[in-house]
Amino acid sequence: MHPKTAFIYHPQYLNHDTGPHHPERPNRLRACLAALQKSKVWEQLHRIEPTHASIEQLGYAHAPNYSEHIRRHCEQEIPLTYDTPVVKASFDIARLSAGGVLHAAKAVATGTAKNAFALVRPPGHHATPNQSMGFCLFNNIAIAARYLQREHGLGNIAIVDWDVHHGNGTQDIFYEDGSVFFSSIHESPLYPGTGSQNERGYGP
Repeated sequence: MHPKTAFIYHPQYLNHDTGPHHPERPNRLRACLAALQKSKVWEQLHRIEPTHASIEQLGYAHAPNYSEHIRRHCEQEIPLTYDTPVVKASFDIARLSAGGVLHAAKAVATGTAKNAFALVRPPGHHATPNQSMGFCLFNNIAIAARYLQREHGLGNIAIVDWDVHHGNGTQDIFYEDGSVFFSSIHESPLYPGTGSQNERGYGP
């Protein structure tokens, strides 16, 4: 087992730039990266540069035509929802974001690292199988969970989502799947208005 924490980041993540006033903007990652580089932790990280998730891998968590829908909107710079604007580069960067989480999962699954931190954007936990929302294009963590099951033979997986907002997209993807346990720790009531304590799934 590699003793270090894997750190996944790519400078292209900064190119998903939808304006200086949008809450999910490049400065979020710049601030995190700057803080890490100034800390003693930086030299202990096993740094990995990610590649793009394939279209097939995006389909692990999304409907068959979903990725093409996202691609067309990005190509024309048409907002996906009122809160999820895109630029031409957003489709490729969102694939790279999903790929970053896949690399994090692979590093741990193969023993390259004991644990991993993926500093990626755009985020993913609001994206459902067929709907982008809440700044999210592809559901990175859901794709990674399916990747671990399908390409690395893992069985049961647990996802703990710790965020001020409920991870509704991840919950929707696995709501009927007993092989993935999803727990969301969030503030309520708050966007997107889901995540009550009686939402417990009904998968086998």
